[in-house]
Amino acid sequence: MFITLMAVSCNKSNEQETNEVWIRVENATGVSMNEVKIADVQYSNLNSQNRSDYKLISFPIYAANCNFKVNGQDAWAGFLVCGTPMPSSFDPGYYTFKVGNTTTPGYYSMEVTRR
Repeated sequence: MFITLMAVSCNKSNEQETNEVWIRVENATGVSMNEVKIADVQYSNLNSQNRSDYKLISFPIYAANCNFKVNGQDAWAGFLVCGTPMPSSFDPGYYTFKVGNTTTPGYYSMEVTRR
């Protein structure tokens, strides 16, 4: 019985429930990303193959995108939202925005995972 209780308590302590949206950025490119920003939240500069800490996003997010600079030039990754009606906003939870390479200058791919 002790083993069962301990296993259950360990699983519960690893799960962090939230009513807010938390996002971290992972740089899966071969370049440094500077002045990384999602919505109104500024992230630290990210060297290649590194990721940021999770940060709380203070207003609804409708699409996965972020802005940053590469070698002093503006760049972005992800998807933009246009049209009416707006899609649903992200549900509360923890998300990783993984930025990857593309062949289009100034644009990078985005893969979103939720834990």
